[in-house]
Amino acid sequence: MANPRGIAILTGLSMTITFLILFPFLHAPYFGDDLQVFFALDPPSHLWGYFLHIETGTMDHAYRPIEAVLLTLIQQHFWLNTVPIHVISIVVHACFCGMTAFLGLRLGLRNGEVALATLLTSISPEMATTLLGNDCMSQALSGMFSLLSIIFAYEAYRRKDEQTVSAATGFWLLGALAYAMSVFSKETGLGNIIGITLIAGLMSWQKAGLRKVIYSMAKLLSPYVLVALLYFAARHRAGVPLRAHEPVYQIHFGSNMIANVVVFVIGSFSPVSSLRASLAFQTHDRFTLLLFAGLLFLVMLTLGVGVYLSKRRMLYLFLILLALAALFPAIALAHVSELYLYSAVPYFALLAAAAFADIWKYARAMRILVAASMAIMVIGLIDGNYQKAWHMDACGKDSTMMMMAIGRYAQALPANGNVVLLDHKHNRPSYSIYLSDQDLASLEVGKLNVAQFYARLMGRPDVKVSICKDWLGCVPVQLPNEVVLQMRNGQLIQVHPRL
Repeated sequence: MANPRGIAILTGLSMTITFLILFPFLHAPYFGDDLQVFFALDPPSHLWGYFLHIETGTMDHAYRPIEAVLLTLIQQHFWLNTVPIHVISIVVHACFCGMTAFLGLRLGLRNGEVALATLLTSISPEMATTLLGNDCMSQALSGMFSLLSIIFAYEAYRRKDEQTVSAATGFWLLGALAYAMSVFSKETGLGNIIGITLIAGLMSWQKAGLRKVIYSMAKLLSPYVLVALLYFAARHRAGVPLRAHEPVYQIHFGSNMIANVVVFVIGSFSPVSSLRASLAFQTHDRFTLLLFAGLLFLVMLTLGVGVYLSKRRMLYLFLILLALAALFPAIALAHVSELYLYSAVPYFALLAAAAFADIWKYARAMRILVAASMAIMVIGLIDGNYQKAWHMDACGKDSTMMMMAIGRYAQALPANGNVVLLDHKHNRPSYSIYLSDQDLASLEVGKLNVAQFYARLMGRPDVKVSICKDWLGCVPVQLPNEVVLQMRNGQLIQVHPRL
């Protein structure tokens, strides 16, 4: 029986833990593809217009209308202040953790197991990336609503007998509503319909005859299928193609799926952050790599023994299937990001907590191993999130410094002036959004030239800002209305015309 007071306490503790880890970085500024400047363009006549079309130059690569509405409201009232974004994301994450606790109790996990699963969810490997990424609110919202749809569907399953059929129908339709909120937050929520199908199968399995089972499942899934079709229709109406242009974001069913599942599983249970592992690999730090591999092996071995000794095999199977459903269609992409793991975190966390508890119960001689593995995992996750948060904050500060410099030079130029930024690639470690081997990585992302938007925000929309990566093709032309800037010693300085 779920205890509302206990769940509220765990939710509050999750918010406190998350807030304490991220507190030094709540002001982490915009940078890179997180700088979606909605207020730099004319907004739609009504915010609901984001559901019908995509503003060119902002998020024309994706269809995430709920986040577009929220970011527009925040940016209209708080300008470039990112604290409201991060506070909202932390609250959403806390609710996400509370829902994990609720689902754990509904699945029959003990209080200690639920508390551990909630802790692991609150400090999950991609927590900092999701909550400090200024356009990653979509991932947090999608993950929370996806989990809520599973909870509602499971509540309907628990009430499938005829005495509570009306309540079951109500919960099932609430699940469809939560699913709609998930997919309109981010497209990664689409795969959750696979988990819903699994629960629909459990609800229909006792029907007499295969035909009745199929009919019952079709009837149950109809509102969710309707939501998915509505999403695709709205996405098409908004002008976003159903198939991604970039090959790395196209779905491919093959060996890449096995590789992606392995990456996600390791990412879920690794006590070492992907950033630290990547740095050790790029710097050829063999000792650190061996240490990291040993810690990962210890944790995975402990979890494996726990699952092997457990008498709750169906619980583990159910959680694994829900996790794989939450990861779809990401597991079929040619390129995956650890951010996609967020929606599957609750199921992996519940699985880990149950496995630790089972080995604690059935193999007392290995309790020291369980305690060591849990401690290593918790400390490693906290350290990894803090490190990622620090680098995201540093990237944001660098981006802000460069944009302010661009603004100052732009204001001094005559009408229709040009600002040329010389980019340079260095021989240094680079990983995801945290570290880059290029000077101006945070100012240009695909078609989005952030610097050009900032020149407009500074009151100089006539000034053209361009980024040049080919130094041989960037020989400054002696034009009176042109200034060329380059990064030197951490500052964006003028190199032409010479002062």
